[in-house]
Amino acid sequence: MTVKSASRNLLLLLLLIHTEATSGETIGKQKSDDVEDEFRSSKTRFDGHSTLPHVIRIPEDYDNTTRPSSSVVDIGCAAYIASLGPFLERSMKFEISFYLYCQWTDPRLNISAVIAYVDETDRKIWRPQIWPDPMSGAARADFFDKPYVTPGGLVMDGLRYTIEATCLMTFYNYPHDKQFCNVPIYLRGGVVATWKLPPLWVKTDSAISINMQRVRSMFRLDHMESLSYIYSNMFPEETCIYQKDLCNYEGSESCYRSGLRCSEAENQNNALCIKCNMFGGRCKSYKTPNCSSVIEKVTPLNVYLTTLEFRFKFTRRLSYHLLKTYVPSFCVVGMSWVSFWIDPSSAPARTGLGVTTVLTIVTLSGKVEPAPELNYIRAIDVWMLGCKLFVILALLEYACVNFTVRTQTRKIDKILDGVHQQSSISEGKPEVTLSAQEEHGNETSLNDQLTQLANKRNYSMDHVSRVLFPAAYFVFVCTYFVAYMY
Repeated sequence: MTVKSASRNLLLLLLLIHTEATSGETIGKQKSDDVEDEFRSSKTRFDGHSTLPHVIRIPEDYDNTTRPSSSVVDIGCAAYIASLGPFLERSMKFEISFYLYCQWTDPRLNISAVIAYVDETDRKIWRPQIWPDPMSGAARADFFDKPYVTPGGLVMDGLRYTIEATCLMTFYNYPHDKQFCNVPIYLRGGVVATWKLPPLWVKTDSAISINMQRVRSMFRLDHMESLSYIYSNMFPEETCIYQKDLCNYEGSESCYRSGLRCSEAENQNNALCIKCNMFGGRCKSYKTPNCSSVIEKVTPLNVYLTTLEFRFKFTRRLSYHLLKTYVPSFCVVGMSWVSFWIDPSSAPARTGLGVTTVLTIVTLSGKVEPAPELNYIRAIDVWMLGCKLFVILALLEYACVNFTVRTQTRKIDKILDGVHQQSSISEGKPEVTLSAQEEHGNETSLNDQLTQLANKRNYSMDHVSRVLFPAAYFVFVCTYFVAYMY
């Protein structure tokens, strides 16, 4: 027997185990004991090494426009998210590709074999009308070549969807934001669907698994909710959630940091890759209200629809923005403080440094990631505005120092001119007449004293700025991160 046929038989055996564990479950009704017993007894006749599945034809009297049951048809579904992302912030959309596995009971396809393909060459079997996210474009493709049928008429079918879904994002706290995105899957035609844990997969707590190494996003997946509920456009007040699970995805970051390429054959049996390829998180179920009165209203008229939904909670990874935005802008602001240690008389040096830092911070603010057209201010805008303000104030501080220096210089010149005039008036008085050398020495001493006093006042502004600016910026940074991160 070839490797291909052996692997195929192994898959069928797993499917057999899957159907035994999940067949016949209903919402608000008991499982059919007869179907379960018949399937279990037929399982003992299956030999994965020698038995191949049968191929059955759809009966001539089969009508695929009619539901398998006159009452509500129970559908059990599981999903495997093969890829997620990228997230396009400007258009508020993201891509998701997932396999949706569903099973239901159709007594018209009852077989005696353990498992069989359904030949849909001439006609199709009845399937639930699945309508994923009507606000997006969806591409549908069959995953299995043919649907499977087991004793009792349990049908298993798998479909693959690729969706460009819409996610209404808010950017008030960008880049410290958290986003919530959801993908609703509507089922029409008088069916009631629930999320079911497929036992043939890697052991997880959730009916929804994700290939974590195929999540392409600047976000970290924190947790995922899976819901099942009844909804009506005509009677939205009667919306009733009858299943709700929350899965914590803590630890999923190890799938990125490990450096393993789990898509390579050599790593397929690695324990971490097995976990990351079908990551389900740690899940818990919530108590939900009794929705039986609303479920009874589900009919093929589609007034009430069953909806399966998974919701994602993302937190943006900050490391990229730390290196691209925060650290450079912090360094530019710190560089602007160097001017406080440069002598005020070195106007070209201080002016050049101030203008350079202003231009640099303006350039950095222009490289912030673009966002959709928003009518509100984001956190990153507040940060860049604060950095610009501190850099501009550092330049204005030198303008104040320079103005003070020039003012003090003019005052000193006026004082010296007054002293010189007073000396000239006193020349005719013998008792106070001084030699030219003594007069020059007195003027020089007075000039030095006045200059030292003026410089002390001028430098005191720089001394205060050396402490005041870093302290004020530290308060701004702490306030910013506390306000937007917590």
